[in-house]
Amino acid sequence: MANEIGPFKDATHPDIEWDIRACVVRFEPGVVNPDGSFQSGGPYIHANETHVAVGALGVHIDSSGRLEVINDGGAPIGSITCTPDESLVARGIDLGPSGGAPGTRFIARQDGVGRLYLNLQADWDAIAGETCNVWLAWLTPRVRSTGRPSPTDRIAELEEKVADLQRRTPGSVARFNQHLDGQSIAQLNTSHDGQNIAQFNEAYAQI
Repeated sequence: MANEIGPFKDATHPDIEWDIRACVVRFEPGVVNPDGSFQSGGPYIHANETHVAVGALGVHIDSSGRLEVINDGGAPIGSITCTPDESLVARGIDLGPSGGAPGTRFIARQDGVGRLYLNLQADWDAIAGETCNVWLAWLTPRVRSTGRPSPTDRIAELEEKVADLQRRTPGSVARFNQHLDGQSIAQLNTSHDGQNIAQFNEAYAQI
């Protein structure tokens, strides 16, 4: 089962269009507070004539000591890359991502053993430097070139139709449910099966 092609796996990768978001985050030396705010310095998106940021909206340290980067993307995520630069590698620093969009959280560690809590001064000092950067990129599927929308696009379309139904009279909602033979709107709204989506659209057209 784990290796079968399903609604979230696709064997025909040339048919998928991708959006790429990317940025460089610099760790500027400074004074950090326990809540992750900074009196001076701190992380920021490093962008200039040689470093371009695309789709990255902001960066901060959360109260759990994780780096969080906000981007303008949405789920599902195809891949995230997180590459420490030579300054961080020389210190034995690496980072691992969690979550995709709009916020991705990164846990940092040093020398492969202990996690760094970046809201603690000693741990921030371990990662911060005038040339200490991490290079980030997000890869998200958009719409297949065949014209078939991604599962996320299909869910969004169904949710819009459900919202339209909720704005109508109770009688129209009842007729909608009758056309669906008792299946709930919630079941169809979360379904990625093409047959169920076709049934949803047919019932919607009849009310």
